[in-house]
Amino acid sequence: MRDRATDREKFFIAATYETRVTGDLEKALQTCELWAQADPREKTARGSLGAFLYPTFGKYEKGAEVDKQLVEIDPDFPIGYLQLAFNTQFSGDVAGAEKILKQAADRKLEIPELAAQRYDIAFLKGDQATMDREVTLAQSAANDLVIDRQAFVLAYFGRLREAKKMAQRAADLNRLPDQSGKKALFDVGPALWDAFFGNAAAAKKTAMAVADSSQDRDVEYGAAFALALSGESSRSRALANDMEKRFPEDSAVRSIYLPQVRALLELRSGGEPSKAIELLNPARLYERGIPPSLAPAFIGPFFTIYSRGLAYLAARQGPEAAAEFQKIIDG
Repeated sequence: MRDRATDREKFFIAATYETRVTGDLEKALQTCELWAQADPREKTARGSLGAFLYPTFGKYEKGAEVDKQLVEIDPDFPIGYLQLAFNTQFSGDVAGAEKILKQAADRKLEIPELAAQRYDIAFLKGDQATMDREVTLAQSAANDLVIDRQAFVLAYFGRLREAKKMAQRAADLNRLPDQSGKKALFDVGPALWDAFFGNAAAAKKTAMAVADSSQDRDVEYGAAFALALSGESSRSRALANDMEKRFPEDSAVRSIYLPQVRALLELRSGGEPSKAIELLNPARLYERGIPPSLAPAFIGPFFTIYSRGLAYLAARQGPEAAAEFQKIIDG
């Protein structure tokens, strides 16, 4: 029916197919950029560019540019402020992001994601009072995003037992049958924490249980990463192979998730560190970006860099490893 569609409908069909069916983000980026150029007031194209296309490639400044246009087109669209604050923050301007969130508040705009963004900025500023206030509001509003953010902060400070309890609270808010996929996304975070902390047995147990509960792409990735980092190669490899089979054109799977998991598998199996470094090469284009995931918070922009740092350490290339880890510290 393509021949009967309007130009806008053709752009919409192509962009939807590329983002939601194949996951080919390179094509989606081209389509949405052309769409935005063709229509200076098109919200959907700018929303896709600012929400996950530019951020996936680490192009936060470009994301902020289209988000400014989104806010100008519709000043009462809360997603526009959310995306603008997000991209501004990841561009390194925390104060600017905070001002944008205040603009949304001044217009009485509120969605759960805005509260989570306010919590993130308060954490970056060391503003414990604001963090506590957002958590209190989140508990009364059953905002699982903010509750899970608090869990990550507890894990950041090494309070792993408390972090797991808080993550469980967020997961428990998604107990309905149609929420099982979202619940699994909250559950996989603690598996990764245990893996990073070196609690291999706990990481394996949680990751396997979560993988058994959901075939969601991002759940499989999180579980596979935790298992590979913890030395459980068989199940991790099976999950990676399943992702490769089910999502052959998906940019996140092909160029972010699989390179990381397979590089860790190479290292943990006693393979060649140089091969692990080579396996990570396809991820370089995306390594400072945020994967286009629905995961609450567990997938960060630095997993590729961290994995490469481990590979350099295994290769006894200390300065190169230090340079990778410094990228994470510098943000």
